[in-house]
Amino acid sequence: MPRFWPMFRKEFIQMRRDRLTFGMMIGIPVIQLLVFGYAIQTDVRNLPTVVLSSSCWSSGTPSRPMSEICRP
Repeated sequence: MPRFWPMFRKEFIQMRRDRLTFGMMIGIPVIQLLVFGYAIQTDVRNLPTVVLSSSCWSSGTPSRPMSEICRP
């Protein structure tokens, strides 16, 4: 770890000298965040779901039909 900070400082100085590289290192991730942030939807729709409760099974047979247990 003692060699990390001097190397970090040297690389930062090099990035300040080369404006194109610095712009790409900052600009490309920001553009990706914006593009993917609007493109990716996290809403879950039409996902089939099954609910299984061990309390409704006694001696291998269900106590109630699954249609009663899993009402929307």
